[in-house]
Amino acid sequence: GGGGGGGMNESPGELRTRMCGEVSEGDVGSEQRLAGWVKFSRLGGKEGAGGGFLVLSDHTGDMQVLVSRETDKGGWELAWSKLGLQSCIAVSGVVCLRPDKDMNRKMRTGRLELRAEKVLFFNPSDPPPFSLSKAGSSLAKEELRLQFRYLDLRRPDMQHMLRVRSRLLHRVRRDLVERHGFTDVETPTLFRPTPGGAKEFLVRPSGAGGRSFALTQSPQLMKQLLMVAGVDRYFQIARCYRDENQMSDRQAEFTQLDLELSFSSRSAIQRLVEAIVVASWKEVFPNGPAPPDTPFPSSTYLQVMRSYGSDKPDLRFANVKLEDLSSSLPVELPSGHRAVGLRVPAAAAALSNSFLRTLESGVASELGLQFHGWSISQSSISSNKFHSLSATSSSLPLGKDNIVEINSSLGAGEGDRVYVCSGPDLQACSLLGRLRTRLIQALIPIYDSYRAHASEFSFSWVEDFPLFVEDASGGWEACHHPFTRPNTEDMNLLESDPGSVRSQHFDLVLNGAEIGGGSVRIHEAELQRRVLRLLRLEESQFGYLLDALALGAPPHGGIALGVDRYLAVLLGKPTIRDVIAFPKTSQGNCLMSGAPALVDTTA
Repeated sequence: GGGGGGGMNESPGELRTRMCGEVSEGDVGSEQRLAGWVKFSRLGGKEGAGGGFLVLSDHTGDMQVLVSRETDKGGWELAWSKLGLQSCIAVSGVVCLRPDKDMNRKMRTGRLELRAEKVLFFNPSDPPPFSLSKAGSSLAKEELRLQFRYLDLRRPDMQHMLRVRSRLLHRVRRDLVERHGFTDVETPTLFRPTPGGAKEFLVRPSGAGGRSFALTQSPQLMKQLLMVAGVDRYFQIARCYRDENQMSDRQAEFTQLDLELSFSSRSAIQRLVEAIVVASWKEVFPNGPAPPDTPFPSSTYLQVMRSYGSDKPDLRFANVKLEDLSSSLPVELPSGHRAVGLRVPAAAAALSNSFLRTLESGVASELGLQFHGWSISQSSISSNKFHSLSATSSSLPLGKDNIVEINSSLGAGEGDRVYVCSGPDLQACSLLGRLRTRLIQALIPIYDSYRAHASEFSFSWVEDFPLFVEDASGGWEACHHPFTRPNTEDMNLLESDPGSVRSQHFDLVLNGAEIGGGSVRIHEAELQRRVLRLLRLEESQFGYLLDALALGAPPHGGIALGVDRYLAVLLGKPTIRDVIAFPKTSQGNCLMSGAPALVDTTA
């Protein structure tokens, strides 16, 4: 083993005195003991007897270890000869400065080396299934990394993610308790199934007579009951479960920062969230960029849908927006219909016609609407001739003069791509919004102007969502959940015109991703009954909530922030799987353990 001695500094662990990446020039001349994994080795001679060097690694970084003929290898000559990458060892010796010619400025410890005197072999490693040193496009396929996730987590990028996540949540928890007067309360994971929301995982305990629990979608009702209980300011870093299709930003189990406040308002909740974002910013970005300015800008649901075709707009590219072109069409549009235009700068110059047609056809098939698209070139400008494409079987009645007028209205220039869509108001906007989002993503790697905006962080609030949306049967369902309070000005429309009722719901959006959703809640039993009746939900399913609201429930509201999605956006990860220690695949499986697994129910 690596020996002791009076020269040792205070140990961060019984088997080591320093972390690999924290050895400094102040340690030169001292004896230290390091432990970790072999990242690289170049050992010469039979059974390593000729010496050489290796790089030892842990989560703090790397340290070069010089091995000589005199190094005591602990009697493990056979293990030494078969020492493989990712073997777990400890090395003790004296810290020295490297010769100038051997210094490595890319390593934090690149001016130093440990001259090994004793080596302790904890565990040799089989050949790793993939390299832990690769990054970017050279990284092993995700399926393989998920199968050996514990090995994937040794990579510096994943270690960084885990520690950023830990620091962020620690700071948020501390600030909520110490600065904002919140109480951390754990709520049940097993609860009564709740109709009217996402599909739930059901748990049927033995001896329950066929009755089931549900894994909670969120602590929504529990935190409202805590407000009735007088907790006043509740928070929880909560695990939530939804039996939904998996996506890049969605998992069957996920983590949210859950908040609820009594005697509060929408604006007060928003200011609190902004303060949390700013206060915890340096836990993610200790060296910049600067935290975002507050208050975050806010828009209504209708404003962002008509300007960006999305209720979670990416405002880093605010100049790429939709315009109302209804007056530029040669026909009168039906009531409730709108013609909207979109100019995407440089899209025609950068992207091939085949790429554009494939993308456009895909979007058209998703929403079933027609649209025109054309490219602006020098020849088309000089001749006023534009080749108009239709992604569906029918086309808008656009003539040459209409196209010239539209180009002028949108400020289209050479290299731009122009789109026009006509249809039901928000459907037409939504189609161009999808085109906008996908074309911007395609242009970010190509153009500096897009790439520069891509490195920014743009927060915004979206407010005044509809309270209800029409379902397939012609009835109504909650746009978010049945406990959201209607806008006070629209309360008289609740039964007579439900589709026009706005809610007191609000979303926090960051770079085109919804990272939080909150609302002012219904706190009166009778108003809650009216909403449940309109949604055709049985009051008996919510008896405990209605009883509580009738017993002096205070006005209250709150928000839930998606921790996984928030971190993925901040760290520039394409999927939340990259910020979760042990995620499921896009099919909802755990490749590491083989879950879900068949269970013998006869036992």
